[in-house]
Amino acid sequence: MRLFFALWPDEQTLAQLIAAQRLIPNLGRAVTPANMHLTLNFLGEINSTDSLKIREAASNISLQPFELEFGIFGYFSKPEILWLGPRAIPDELILLQKRIAKISTARLQTSREKFKPHISLYRRYPPTAFEYPAIEPFAWRVDSFSLVESHRLKDGVQYEVLHDYY
Repeated sequence: MRLFFALWPDEQTLAQLIAAQRLIPNLGRAVTPANMHLTLNFLGEINSTDSLKIREAASNISLQPFELEFGIFGYFSKPEILWLGPRAIPDELILLQKRIAKISTARLQTSREKFKPHISLYRRYPPTAFEYPAIEPFAWRVDSFSLVESHRLKDGVQYEVLHDYY
């Protein structure tokens, strides 16, 4: 099973993410609302024994609730992702991400990329020269994180939250 840890938006935050997505011209493949999330750490292919160990280790992580204020559009040229990110990165988010990454360090497939918190809005988005529209910043109160399984489908992926941690 392909697993990752993520922040999963509540209904109010999801509605604001959808509104932000609609501000951008639809030139790529829109991320479906059910798949919108902020990845904390990608684990890759995990067997069921390791999955249980990861779940147990994650249950020992204490989360201090914090707020993320979103309001910045951005673009990753590889792999052509248009995203929305927080205006500032709170220390609590960095601490949570580091604690989760420690669970994964025994795995060779963990992502070694620098953590850049964002929510993908479009995939396969072509490089464009337009200016990003103004967006009214909005806050997301984070009080949990999730272990998620990624299911590959013919036309993309579907994510399934396996467990929420508070």
